[in-house]
Amino acid sequence: MGLDSNQLRQDMCTMNPDDPKNYEKWGQLVKTWVTGNNQFNDGNDYSIPATKDSLQPLGSMTKEKFQSMLSNAGVVMTIPERIKTFVFVQDDDSTVIVRVPAKRVVEHIQGQLEGLISAGGAAKYPLPSCYADNWPPNEQKSVDENKLLTMHCQRIGEYTINTCG
Repeated sequence: MGLDSNQLRQDMCTMNPDDPKNYEKWGQLVKTWVTGNNQFNDGNDYSIPATKDSLQPLGSMTKEKFQSMLSNAGVVMTIPERIKTFVFVQDDDSTVIVRVPAKRVVEHIQGQLEGLISAGGAAKYPLPSCYADNWPPNEQKSVDENKLLTMHCQRIGEYTINTCG
């Protein structure tokens, strides 16, 4: 038994989960938007058109208020010192919010992944511990730089298009 794929396609943007190349290409497109550097090196213009329309957030709160809510809910989260505000947005039936990560973060993580490879020749992609029940760290394969950076694109792609429901 699994999730109803037909219903998911009606409710959210989906990609074929059996086609990792599609996630990689999607991640490359997101990285292109984030960094301003064409990750495909194909000469096409992938820039996001500017618009005067702007989505109105549901609300926002200070870092202190956000931390207070986390604490009340028993959630432990490390928040970088530079973060001051949290903004909340929500898709509706006719709009999808494509949340792209910060350029600095994408470039920093990519640099770390490249460093993992240069330090030992092969490395495992660092997955959050919540995945350990299904993908235990001792069962993960070490991969070369190309595969590690491909996984980075796939994760960025998956993170950016998924709508949790």
